[in-house]
Amino acid sequence: MDAALVFSWDSVHPGRNALARQLARDTEAFWAEHADAGRTSRLVWFANADVSRQMNMVKGDSQTLLGISMSPEFQRISMRAGAILTDVKQSWYFTSESSEDLWATWWAIAEEIEGA
Repeated sequence: MDAALVFSWDSVHPGRNALARQLARDTEAFWAEHADAGRTSRLVWFANADVSRQMNMVKGDSQTLLGISMSPEFQRISMRAGAILTDVKQSWYFTSESSEDLWATWWAIAEEIEGA
């Protein structure tokens, strides 16, 4: 596993609590299917102490996660999240070789800029 896909959000739009609960169940089921098939980790949920910001995270191979994130099922969950939750963000995090490649590119760009 060389990547993590993280979804974060602030709160539920007023009047959409039932939809948010269903979204959580659907999200859990979606990622459980992929975890059970050995494609990803189990989905992990996080909230800060005052529950003003929440997130969930799934880990896996970056190419596998990318493929899953392009699926119509994932896109539907993602779009529903944007309509139900506030300040939704999707973030990718990389480790291992993927991270090393990103840092190498960043350093090369920094050196180009400083040399310009």
